[in-house]
Amino acid sequence: MPLGFIGASQAGWIIPLAALKNRDARFMVLWSGAVETTHEDVLFEQVALPDKEFWDHHTHEEVPKMMARVTDPLAWASFDSREALSKLKIPGLWMFGGRDRNMNVDLSITRLKGLIAAGHPEYSYRMFPDYDHNLGGEQEDVLEPCLTWIRERVTRPLTR
Repeated sequence: MPLGFIGASQAGWIIPLAALKNRDARFMVLWSGAVETTHEDVLFEQVALPDKEFWDHHTHEEVPKMMARVTDPLAWASFDSREALSKLKIPGLWMFGGRDRNMNVDLSITRLKGLIAAGHPEYSYRMFPDYDHNLGGEQEDVLEPCLTWIRERVTRPLTR
């Protein structure tokens, strides 16, 4: 059976590193897995997390300006998963909720598009506009696309 990594949230930083170390890895699926630095994640959480209705009275376009006004004293300790992601040659699927207050989905999608344009067409994402960081739990509309995506990719030969 093909080996893959599936994880949520902070697994967005951990799984790319684990996949690099495990040469048998065939795929990765990340539910609300950030493609932003840990520093950027902390800044976004300071802006959005305290307000349960954040997305009811703020737009995605406002977020960068709001984040620019926040500081993080631990910025020097930031981690960025893009270095590992740029080295991987396995498919990756990111599942995002449009009302996520724990991570900056817009920034993560921009970063994923950059990785795809830089030669990683095996990376893709799905957006579920009405879901938050938990992606509605184990809803079939989120789970089934993941399973279908995995089935389509694990039958392909591994190229490294």
